[in-house]
Amino acid sequence: LKSISAKDIGALKALKNPPDVVKRIFDTVLVLRQFPMGKVIYHDVKGSLVINAQENYSGVSAKMMSDTKLLERLMQFPKEGINDETCELLQPYFNAPDFNYADAKKASGSVAGLCNWAMAMRTYHNVAKVVEPKIIMLRDSEADMKLANKEKNAAEEMPATVQKRLDAMQVEFEGAISEKQRLEEDAIATQRRMDSANALIQALGGEEVRWTEQSKQFDLQIQRLTGDCAIASSFVSYLGPFNKEFRDLLCTRDFYGDCVARGIPVTENLDVTRFLVNDSETGEWNAQGLPADDLSIQNGIMTTRATRYPVLVDPQGQGSQWIKSRESVNGLKISSLGEKQFRNHLED
Repeated sequence: LKSISAKDIGALKALKNPPDVVKRIFDTVLVLRQFPMGKVIYHDVKGSLVINAQENYSGVSAKMMSDTKLLERLMQFPKEGINDETCELLQPYFNAPDFNYADAKKASGSVAGLCNWAMAMRTYHNVAKVVEPKIIMLRDSEADMKLANKEKNAAEEMPATVQKRLDAMQVEFEGAISEKQRLEEDAIATQRRMDSANALIQALGGEEVRWTEQSKQFDLQIQRLTGDCAIASSFVSYLGPFNKEFRDLLCTRDFYGDCVARGIPVTENLDVTRFLVNDSETGEWNAQGLPADDLSIQNGIMTTRATRYPVLVDPQGQGSQWIKSRESVNGLKISSLGEKQFRNHLED
């Protein structure tokens, strides 16, 4: 269309009887614009039967060429409105052997661009029938992606908000309150286990007696938890310098007796070792070189559970060897006051 000027249209309009192919080209424009047209009549042109466009050309086409904004209207033609019926009406024109740009160029010069334009509109519709559903699917997918990104951003912002609240709460609590909170969480966890046990009791009627008794034991365990934790804390804090016999004596006589005298529920003959560490962890310690006797296990508990660094009296070097093996995965460095690099190791 850009190759055609209003002057070309005017020159063509001045011809009283332009070539037949030119008339048919303007017929295709009328079909695309859905202008009223006369009855279809075929006639022979150079041995081929083609549509006779004379009636339309002298009437509707001539009037259309008088529009000074014809080329502008064609440039802005709403090609999305083309349908299969329109393309079917155009096909008899396109079937003519002389309906091509080369023959139209010989007959009408630059106005031959209308021939390519008409065929391009048909091609656009055929392509759009395939592409348009994909474009719709693409737009739907883009909308879904925007919604998913919005939900994703909201989900990414949530951890930051939660972390901010958690930091504010952490500043407010001190060490003693943190310990209390831990004990309360343990009690809640035990209560949840009891609730699950009760649900299982109802499902397994034959196990009701056993589960009920076990639930009572959980209650007693929760009641004694405060005293048991007090004995375990005293064990770690104060009994490091003593041998195993004196440690057991202080736990069973003094610590236990003091809890009973104060009315604090506590487990009689509490096994502090099993209370503070499980078999899996002690097995790991043994694999790292710690002896398996009770005294060594107790010393390992004090070493790992204390909040302060303990002083080891280790004439046989067993404790030192265990610590070296245990901390080797954490990049442990061994140094002494007499070593030249001692200061560098200490600063690192």
